[in-house]
Amino acid sequence: MKYLRLLPVFTLMFAAGLSAQIQTPGALPADGLKGHWTFENAANLNEATVGVDLVQEHVSGGTIEITAVEGPSGSGAVTVGNGSFFRATHNSGANGGAADTLTNQYTIVMDARVTDLTQYHIFYNTTNDAADNGEIYIDPNGGLGGNGSTGGYSPYGVNDGAWFRLTCVADLGNYFNIYVDGQLVWTAAAGKFDADGRLALNPVEILLAHDNDGEDWPFDIAEVAIYDRALSEQEIIDMAGYAHYTLVTSNTGMWEMNNATKLDSASVGEDVVVTGNHTVVEDTLHLGFKNFAAGLESGASYSITHGLDVVPEGFYGHGTKVNYYALALDVRFPALGVTYELSPGLSVDAEGKIGSDALGWSEFSMKANEWYRIAVSVALENPNVPDVAIWVDSDPVLYKEDLTVDGDLGLDASTLPLFSDSNPIHVSNIRLYNTPIPNSTARSLGGYKHSVMALGGIEVRALQDAYVRGGSSSDKNYNEYRLIVRKSLSGDPSYERHAFLMFDLSTVTEPITSARIRLVTQLVAGTEPPSTLAFYKIADDSWTDSTVTWNTAPASGDLLIEDYTIPKNNPSNTEPFNVYEYDVTAYVQDEINLGDYLVSFMALAPTLETDTDTDIRFFSLEGADSYADLKEWQKPTLVINGDIGTGVKADNSTLPEEIELLQNYPNPFNPETTIEYKLPQTTNVTLRIFNMLGQEIVTLVNHKKQSAGLHQVTWQAKNMASGVYFYKIEAGRFVQTRKMMLLR
Repeated sequence: MKYLRLLPVFTLMFAAGLSAQIQTPGALPADGLKGHWTFENAANLNEATVGVDLVQEHVSGGTIEITAVEGPSGSGAVTVGNGSFFRATHNSGANGGAADTLTNQYTIVMDARVTDLTQYHIFYNTTNDAADNGEIYIDPNGGLGGNGSTGGYSPYGVNDGAWFRLTCVADLGNYFNIYVDGQLVWTAAAGKFDADGRLALNPVEILLAHDNDGEDWPFDIAEVAIYDRALSEQEIIDMAGYAHYTLVTSNTGMWEMNNATKLDSASVGEDVVVTGNHTVVEDTLHLGFKNFAAGLESGASYSITHGLDVVPEGFYGHGTKVNYYALALDVRFPALGVTYELSPGLSVDAEGKIGSDALGWSEFSMKANEWYRIAVSVALENPNVPDVAIWVDSDPVLYKEDLTVDGDLGLDASTLPLFSDSNPIHVSNIRLYNTPIPNSTARSLGGYKHSVMALGGIEVRALQDAYVRGGSSSDKNYNEYRLIVRKSLSGDPSYERHAFLMFDLSTVTEPITSARIRLVTQLVAGTEPPSTLAFYKIADDSWTDSTVTWNTAPASGDLLIEDYTIPKNNPSNTEPFNVYEYDVTAYVQDEINLGDYLVSFMALAPTLETDTDTDIRFFSLEGADSYADLKEWQKPTLVINGDIGTGVKADNSTLPEEIELLQNYPNPFNPETTIEYKLPQTTNVTLRIFNMLGQEIVTLVNHKKQSAGLHQVTWQAKNMASGVYFYKIEAGRFVQTRKMMLLR
C-alpha cells in the first residue's frame, strides 16, 4: 500500500481541523475497501491490490492512451489520455436507497495531478455506461465538482503540476462532500445529493477518467480506492494528502482611494496609516470609472495592518515573517530618474524597470505619468512554483527562484509598509491577498492600456464588430456600444450571445510576423464564475455589423485560441481598462497567404454558463455607453508585428558575426514560446529542451544543416508542468544553454 509523503505545494494556509505539523500522512483505512489500485506494476497497470483488476477502454473505440509515469516521490502512476478511461469493478452492492438498486453510501479516493488547467478534467462517472456524462470534474479554474452533479464547483482550486488527494464521500439523502488533502472544499447543493440520484454509483462498476463528450483532458493518477461506506471526517483527516492548505484565496485588504474626503479608508480591512501628506489627484483620462486617485507627496508613505498569517511549522515557507501572500497596486510615477520602493523587497528603478538587486530587473520598462497595474505573488522557499512572480497589466515580466524565507520580501507579522522611499507617487488601488496567486489569477486582474505582450507595431481597428442573440432575438441586429458574449446554462438560445469581429489588412504592406487581437473590458457583471474567452475562425467575410443577426451570422470554423480567465465583478464596478490580447498569428498569416485581407473572428465564453444577466462585455467601435471619451486604443484592435515579450527582435538585414542563442520570448510563457538563434555560416544544429533534473523533454532541431542568418523555433509546452526549463543549442563545436520559465 502506498504511503503519502510531504510534497511541495503552492497554496499553504493553515486550516482548522489539521495539525500544524503534517509530516507523515496516514495510510488508507482497510475497513470497507472494495477496490484499490496503485499502478506500481508497469508491466500490468491494471493490477489491483484489493479487488478486481481495472479494464482499459476508449470512449469511441479508438486507440487507448494510458501510459506509465513517475508518481509522487518515485512511486507508480499513469497518464490517462483523451477518450481513454478505466472500468473499475468495486462490487459494493446496493445500499442506502429506497430502490435498493444503487450504491448510495461510498467513498472514492484518488491521488491525482493536473498539468494543464485550461481544460476540464473528469475524475469519474457513477455509471458503467460509456455513453453517459461524467460527474466529478476539475474546471479550468481548478475548482472541483460539477454544475449538473453537485450544483457547482469549489472556490478552492488545485494547482498545475502538484499532486493532491481527492476524496469524495457520499451518504446520499444526507450529504455529498468533496475533500482535498483531508480538508472539506465543496458540499453538494440541496437537491443534488438525493438517494438514488445522479451521484449514486452503479453497484458493480464505475468508469474512472471518463466523459462522453470530450471534457476529459489528460491527467495523472497515482492511486485509487473505492469504499462501500462513507468514511468519517476523522478518517479523512488521518489520510491527509500532500499538505495543501485549502483556504480560498481572497482579498484580505482593499483600498480603492474612492472617497475624496477620506483617501485612507479601506473597502476591505483596516484603514491605511499615512505618514506625511497625500492629496486627491484628478485624472479623468485614465481611470474612467472614477475621477481621482491619491497622490503621496514627498516624504509620505503608507503602512497597512495586513492580518496575514505566518505559515505554520512543517510547511514550506515557515518562518518568523509572512512569506506567502500576493499584492496588486495601481500606480503612476510622476517622474522617473529615482528609485521607487513599492513594497518590501520590490522597487522600480530610475529606468522604470521593476525588481530589485536580489530579484533582478525586468526587461520591460514603465513610463512616467502613465497608470500601471502591478501584481506580485510571493511563495518563498517553495520548490514547486517561482518564489516570486511579477506581472504588469496582467502580463508576466519577472520571476525569481531559490530565495530564502524571511528575506527582503517577507512581511512583518503585522504590518505592510508601502512607498517607503518617500518619493512622490500616485495610487488608485491596492489589493492584498492571503495566499500567492497563480498566473491565471494575475492575468485576470487585467490592467490599463499597456501590454507587455505586444508593444508598438501596427494597430488595425476593427472594420466591423457586432454581437448576436439567440431565441426571440435571433432576427435582431446588435451593432451598438458594446460587444457581449455569454453561454446558456440550460441550452436555451435566448440566453446565448456571440460576438463577431472583422479586420481589413489590405493596408498592411510589411510581412506579418505576429498578430494579436486586443480587447478592453467594459463591464463584467453578475455573480457567475469567471470564464475564458475563445476565438474561432470565420471563413465568410460578407457579413456586416449593421445587418448581422443570430439567423444570418456566418458559420464558425476551427477554434483558434482559448485564454485569459475574465474575472467576475460587482455590477457597480465598471472598470473599463482591463486589457486582454489573443495571439492569432498563424490564422492571419494563412489568410494573407491565400490573398484574403479581410479576416473575421467569432468570440464566445465557453464556461460562462448562465440564464441570468451575467455577461462578458467589451468596448466596441461605436463607443461605450456612458464612456463618451472612449479612446482609439480601447476599440477592438488587431496589433500587427508588435514586439513580443521580453525578447528582442533581431535585425536580420545583415549576417551575424558569431553564433548566438537568444533569450526566448515571451518569458515567462504559457504555453508557447519562441527560441531564436543566429548562425554566421551554414552549420549543423541541434536544439533540445531539458527539465530541472537534466532530463531531455524534446528535440526541436535534430542535427539539421541550416543556412546563415536568424532562425526561429516555436515550442508548444501545452501538457508540461509549470517550472524552469533549459534549452540547449549545439552548432558545430558551439554549445550554449539558456533558462526559461513556463508559468501557468
